[in-house]
Amino acid sequence: GPTLPRRDRSEEEKEQWCRAMLLLFKPWRSDSDIIESHPTWSSAWNGFPFQDAHRRIMVNMDLLHQCKDARNN
Repeated sequence: GPTLPRRDRSEEEKEQWCRAMLLLFKPWRSDSDIIESHPTWSSAWNGFPFQDAHRRIMVNMDLLHQCKDARNN
């Protein structure tokens, strides 16, 4: 399948990353539950109180990208 977006690239990819993390870690039943009244995915991400365990998983996902970058250089 497709790889996860990266938050350290373009603003568009950061928005995609925020959306993906909300889909993975925020409880929801419909898409309106995810973004609520926020104008952007990043503001919805900033407004959600992620658990520490979820934040650690996000950091690990970023580390995987960094390892792939280092391997390719």
